[in-house]
Amino acid sequence: MVYPEFIDPDGFPIPNGPFAPIGRANMFVLNPDLRSVHRQLICPGTRGYFMEGSRRMGVWEVAEVLGLRQELQ
Repeated sequence: MVYPEFIDPDGFPIPNGPFAPIGRANMFVLNPDLRSVHRQLICPGTRGYFMEGSRRMGVWEVAEVLGLRQELQ
């Protein structure tokens, strides 16, 4: 599971509120055991969907990968 933290144009987190169909987000891998899976799948240009249960709520595309290649401490 990957969790989004939506950010404003300056890179600051947006407080919880309604889902914005267009914008930017920092994404966090919640299960550390799945980091190796995401390392193999995630790269700039990768596309996917924000899901709420079985419903597609939005589309995403990776612009930049930060920290996924590093081991957690």
